[in-house]
Amino acid sequence: MAVITSAAQEVRSAGLTVALLDTAEGYLVSGWYDFLRRTAVSGDGRDIDHEVRLRFFADPTGGKTRLAAECVRRIAVDPSEPEHDMERMVGDSTPGRVLLDSIVARLKAAYPSAAVRPAAGQAP
Repeated sequence: MAVITSAAQEVRSAGLTVALLDTAEGYLVSGWYDFLRRTAVSGDGRDIDHEVRLRFFADPTGGKTRLAAECVRRIAVDPSEPEHDMERMVGDSTPGRVLLDSIVARLKAAYPSAAVRPAAGQAP
């Protein structure tokens, strides 16, 4: 999907890496990003208070594409648990959410008819 390809370009231009990308399935997961140092990090859990990851999911609906986006942080690093289980959504007005919102704004400008919905658990 073109919007996921564009999201990957926006993620990279913001200084993040792309960890997972599947345009056919319509999803993108960024690598971990330290918003204090403004740099991509390995995600080894050294500074989880300042590290975030972005995710984008594109779903075709009614001839258009609906894009869901989320920004998560880790609450702990526990090798005995799946990494995803240790992640939680960031709050509004946090640096990670501001970063996500800036990328979503650029995608909305590139795809003006695209509908962006907050991920589960976030206010519209």
